[in-house]
Amino acid sequence: MNNGWELIEAGGPGGAPPSAAQCKEERRVGYSACRRTIFFGWRPTGKCCHRIRVTHTECVCPLITPGVASFINVKRSLRFIEKCGRKVPPRFKCGSKFP
Repeated sequence: MNNGWELIEAGGPGGAPPSAAQCKEERRVGYSACRRTIFFGWRPTGKCCHRIRVTHTECVCPLITPGVASFINVKRSLRFIEKCGRKVPPRFKCGSKFP
């Protein structure tokens, strides 16, 4: 039963990785829902929290370059992710420099 708190890990449901088209759509919708949270530090909306919970990490992590990381507050972003109900494992690596 899906109560709205699904967590999609790398590989997604059933182990199948998301398609390029699916990743593109997840990024588009996620950016629309979360841009004020990411760039201005506003509290995440319900729509933003939903996107945080359902977006595949492998769709987003490659976009986190050192340049992007310099424009956002990474620690604050991690707090918002966890407040939205998504667990971030200790020492989790996310970014364009990590496989």
